[in-house]
Amino acid sequence: MGDAHKMDTNISSGFKDRDRGSFSRLALGCFLGLWTLVLTVWLYWYSARNGGLPEWDGFERVASAARIWYDLRHFDFAHFWLHTNGQAVWPFLHSWITGALFVLFGPSFATAALLSLFAYWGAACLIVWLLLREQSPFAPVGAAASWGLFTTSPLVLQNSVTIMTELFGLFLVLAIIACLPREKDERPARFVPSGILLALLFLFKYNFAGLTWAALLIHRLAVARYSFWKAVNRSNAILFGIPILCLALWFIPDTAHKWKNFWGFAFNNPQVYMPFGLESLMYYPQRIPGIYYALPCLFTASVTLMLIESPLSKKLRLINPVFTCFLVHFLAAEIHPMKMDRFQFIAVGLFFVLSGQVLEETLSRIFSAVRVPTHVAAWAGCLLILLPAAGYTADRCHEPQIRQENPYITPLQAIMDRVDRSDRTALFLAYDSIPPPSVFYYYITRFDQLEYDVRTGEHRWFLTFLFRTRESVMSLTPGERIQELRRVLDSRKTTQVVIVECIEPLSGPAYDQAYGGVAEMAKLVPLLDEYELTYEEEFPWTHTRVRVFTLRKLSISCLQVKTKDVP
Repeated sequence: MGDAHKMDTNISSGFKDRDRGSFSRLALGCFLGLWTLVLTVWLYWYSARNGGLPEWDGFERVASAARIWYDLRHFDFAHFWLHTNGQAVWPFLHSWITGALFVLFGPSFATAALLSLFAYWGAACLIVWLLLREQSPFAPVGAAASWGLFTTSPLVLQNSVTIMTELFGLFLVLAIIACLPREKDERPARFVPSGILLALLFLFKYNFAGLTWAALLIHRLAVARYSFWKAVNRSNAILFGIPILCLALWFIPDTAHKWKNFWGFAFNNPQVYMPFGLESLMYYPQRIPGIYYALPCLFTASVTLMLIESPLSKKLRLINPVFTCFLVHFLAAEIHPMKMDRFQFIAVGLFFVLSGQVLEETLSRIFSAVRVPTHVAAWAGCLLILLPAAGYTADRCHEPQIRQENPYITPLQAIMDRVDRSDRTALFLAYDSIPPPSVFYYYITRFDQLEYDVRTGEHRWFLTFLFRTRESVMSLTPGERIQELRRVLDSRKTTQVVIVECIEPLSGPAYDQAYGGVAEMAKLVPLLDEYELTYEEEFPWTHTRVRVFTLRKLSISCLQVKTKDVP
């Protein structure tokens, strides 16, 4: 009887400890999720809402979203289909979501940043959940560590208020991993959510999805103990087949155009490639500690812990999808000759998760024989991490580096004040600090009008001779240049010609290759008798001059109308 009573007491005590631990984890998860939500609102209010202008890639994304916004707003299916399939460099999912946000909240850069802000909050919550679902009593400590590294990362904070794709890409990768079945659960239906999310990642950005697809393939082979025949099953067919099917369906319309732009995206900008060597290999190890970590010593501590634990830790094996995805994404960016800090965004985000997993595993091994109330110890460790993390993040939210200022867009904004909805405007952009996509974003959202109507073939605003070399223009005779200029303007029934040019043109070869020919053609506009100069202004702080030429017949008719109205 005594032994039975003692056994019942132990079982009851075990259930109480388990319930207490579960409640503690739930409380911690809710607290971290709510605190991240506070940070997200803070970032929106102090940075995204009052922030500056995006760079080239950001403008390209909001320009695509503006077209989708117009299509949804006017229930224009023909243009919606055209603008969806015309996005060959990046698939349509980003523009669809951002365009829908424009419909709900109005087109603005703050609205466009909502997707990144949501991904910041969602990725933080997924990181916490991935760690808290571990069985170890020290899982809360690992969760707090990963959460602290992510929410205080300088580049993560900066990307949370931009219109870029990295944060939402990381969110989708974390969601795919979180939905993967655990504990050798091979039921095929359990792989459907991850397969669907992987398909969405393909429709969001090719390189993110392709690398994740390859990493999961390696992971599933590792789970099958590297037996090809064991890996060939219904579960893996669902996981890898759903995204392949969706990608094939996406490439059916305008296949040739999409393939051309896909390969152009894969091998773009060869002039900025870094030669393979020691400098290339050491680029990211030198950059990551300072741009991804609040304190560089945290990166050193994480790497040191990984090296110590690598012979023992099960988390540093290919059967861990976090480790496999990190490894593939990191090595791909490391080997690629084009180097940019944000190219390691997904890899470092996964490294934050991996750091927490290894820390939790290490603490469990060290303190396995120590009988202490682990949930209390875990909360104490969490608070030690949370207090400095909260203070750092609150201070970081006000730093100007989060904002992307671009004063060089001022000449374009001045032009928009002098353009009417009925004008058919040709723009000569001979200035490399104004992203051409910004023209379309401002035009579409300001006038609620597309730059090109596919039904009528009417061009209302177009960039003339965009990216034309100086050599290609100088090879023509003066008469041929004038003839080509008149042909382009007449074919699109241009009523207004706008020129943005450098007062102090750059002498670099890149400028001549991209803008030199445009500048040469712009010099010929004053020679056209049918157009007259109606506006001119210099912007010294941007080293630019803006000139507007209006069709003379249009000017005379407008003048006659105004004269009739005078009593």
